Amino acid sequence: MALAITTALYLLSCGLGLSAQRLRVRWGAIHHVAYAALCLCALVTTVTAFRVALLPLLAVLAAFPRARPRTAAHRLLAAGAGAAIVCAWLS
Repeated sequence: MALAITTALYLLSCGLGLSAQRLRVRWGAIHHVAYAALCLCALVTTVTAFRVALLPLLAVLAAFPRARPRTAAHRLLAAGAGAAIVCAWLS
């Protein structure tokens, strides 16, 4: 269940980020709240239902504050987070 919530928060955060980028909508505060919730949920999921695949997710989420929005680094980190979540589902 916790992994499903983590996945939903990731998809929400990606949706907000993509719509902000493509539609020029300002979701800044909501996007940051979704990111914070994702970080917390990923940490709880890693601790309660230990999945090795979530360790890279935590590392990627920790690196996000250093990546500026609308940059290749931001998109690569988002893709890395998605890959870690897929790996967690498959493990």
